[in-house]
Amino acid sequence: YPPFTYSDKTGYDIENWWRVYEIMNGQIRSDAIPAQVAALGSTRPTMEFYPFSTVMAMVENNTLDVGMCGIYALAERSKQFDFAPPYHVSALRVLVPAGNSLTEDDLSLQLVFRSMYYKVSSVAVFSLLSLLYCSMLFAHIFWLVERHTNRSIPRNYGKGVFEGMWLGIVTAATIGYGDITPSTRVGKLVSMAWILWGTLLIAMFSAAITSSLIAN
Repeated sequence: YPPFTYSDKTGYDIENWWRVYEIMNGQIRSDAIPAQVAALGSTRPTMEFYPFSTVMAMVENNTLDVGMCGIYALAERSKQFDFAPPYHVSALRVLVPAGNSLTEDDLSLQLVFRSMYYKVSSVAVFSLLSLLYCSMLFAHIFWLVERHTNRSIPRNYGKGVFEGMWLGIVTAATIGYGDITPSTRVGKLVSMAWILWGTLLIAMFSAAITSSLIAN
């Protein structure tokens, strides 16, 4: 089971086991407890090769002290055996031909934008349009309930809705400059609802763009 065990009795598992044995051997002999020294013996343990199924069966019926072959620690096996803590963790690796190595030109800004928008995700379009529409709706509602009491909101329709639109966008983007805040209870309730809904739309749009980058 390379690289953990090889036919010449080398490998990660075997080398680590001998290190553990040497440490235990030195500790037991330094403590000089007769029973433990006698159990340890004067020679190194023997090591033999067996088929995987035989190793599992021998460890289970106590005819083999330790089994080493890169055994996966599965839930069912943990009910039968005690596993040592894992010391080797693998992860996903992406391989490409040597001739296709990335260069600085491959990571240009043009490539990034082309990858983002070459195949526009329907979810990205939906979330962006929903964000604009709902921001406009929020702006109108906010202007209607705040225009008489909030000094930051002009009574003029065009200017007031624009300020409400500004508030809606920065709120949904979780920026929150604080230059415009609601002053009425109704305005605060509307803003609370928009915080939740706007954050969801921004998250949908960001996730769609990220998925498009990865897919392309």
